[in-house]
Amino acid sequence: MQGLTRGQLSEVVNKKIERPVFATLAGDHLTGVPSGGPAAYRIAGAMLLPLRAILGLRPVGEAKERSFDFEGWPVDLSFLDLKSYIDRIARSDNTALLEELYSPQILFDTPEHGRLRDLARQFLNRTSCHDFLDRARKRRASYAESRLLRLVIESGRLCLAARHVLVHARLESRVDKLITACEEPWLGEMVQRIRSDGPQAMVLPDEAGQVEQELDRLERTALEARAASPLPEGGGSISGLDEFLVDLRLRELDATA
Repeated sequence: MQGLTRGQLSEVVNKKIERPVFATLAGDHLTGVPSGGPAAYRIAGAMLLPLRAILGLRPVGEAKERSFDFEGWPVDLSFLDLKSYIDRIARSDNTALLEELYSPQILFDTPEHGRLRDLARQFLNRTSCHDFLDRARKRRASYAESRLLRLVIESGRLCLAARHVLVHARLESRVDKLITACEEPWLGEMVQRIRSDGPQAMVLPDEAGQVEQELDRLERTALEARAASPLPEGGGSISGLDEFLVDLRLRELDATA
């Protein structure tokens, strides 16, 4: 089997999510960094709770997370109610969410998705660098314990993603594209090795020193890009996000009147 098609993944969304606003493919299939074993298809997105739930007429969860097999393949489903999703966009530790929001692998789309992406773009700023680097440091700390090569690649990918946002004012999550755009062939060699040796490949003892130096350099380069970035220090209109949600709900009320 070659894996699930986009049509099959869209079918999963239609079966499991009652009112999706959008759904995108995230995780390893977005980043291109293998995590070990058969990679689960991670489908992320936002959904609308029914009005009766918002009015308190029926209890309902604001998140829907499920892990299951579909046609023999593991699938992780992760959806937030649109209000919760908007709240997380406005947080400073939002880059993992934004990587999913801007994923080019769209499985379900609505006009509201495009509007949400436009509003969220204001929250891509120089502050984003700190969250990317925090995520990179966590992967690096895990690497220090396991010596797994895939954690080096993910740490490096996050540093490159930070640099790319700061220089180009847009997100890029795919590790191959980041390596090309940022001209980092050493990381490309690591990716090729893990593809040939498997996701459990480890950093060899005689490579450890160079790996640490390269990761240090990538972090410094991201911080240098932050200092020179044309992006604002902060920004993003929380009220704009709120107005978007209110307008959507008012239109929904008009439609049901």
